[in-house]
Amino acid sequence: MKRMQLGGAVLLALVLPAGALAGPATRTTSTKVSVTLTDTKLRVSPSGLQAGSTTFTVMNTGKRLHAFQITGPGLKKGLATSRLAPGKTARMTVNLQSGAYMLTLSDPVGMGMSATHWLQVIPRTVVHTSGTGVVQAPPDSPSAVCGGLMP
Repeated sequence: MKRMQLGGAVLLALVLPAGALAGPATRTTSTKVSVTLTDTKLRVSPSGLQAGSTTFTVMNTGKRLHAFQITGPGLKKGLATSRLAPGKTARMTVNLQSGAYMLTLSDPVGMGMSATHWLQVIPRTVVHTSGTGVVQAPPDSPSAVCGGLMP
């Protein structure tokens, strides 16, 4: 009798995880983007994103005060960091929609100059599964496709 109870427990332990894998696969974490500001340009990594919650970590590596601004779909007036002193970092989380966003390095010396980077955001990939199939998430880094970037 004890063997039968033990066998049932082992069978339940094997079946339960398989059922849990059959549910919908969702990813609710915020995508992380690194932005580096210098006195003349801004660098963004990664440069291709899917729509959804995105946290920008902005670091000023220049010698002057700088601010970072993002404008695009769903951001009526845009969002900006405060002016960052050299060596300082700021974070901002934005819910990005599909479309093109303009990322701007503020005018560092008040002479009408700024640096701009365009960021293309594609629709979020949604995968629905049923059964015991395997679902593979898209790669975290974009790959070249037809001369453009696709995550």
